Amino acid sequence: MGDGQEPELLRVDAERVRRQMQEVAVENYAAFIAASEALSFVRAQLEGFDSHLEALVMLAAPSMLLAPFASLLVLRAPSHH
Repeated sequence: MGDGQEPELLRVDAERVRRQMQEVAVENYAAFIAASEALSFVRAQLEGFDSHLEALVMLAAPSMLLAPFASLLVLRAPSHH
């Protein structure tokens, strides 16, 4: 192989590698967009779940907070022996 062919072969090889890198970037970009959309969907679902859970806790909070002390809150008439 002559010296004149080597630079041309390197140029062709570099161009091939550049095209391959572009193809991989495009393929990965589509996957990145899909993953980003899925993450946004999951985040929105979790935020909705969190809102519902907070509302449920607010509704149940009084009984949940007092439940451990229920036995103390029962008023009993004193027993007369």
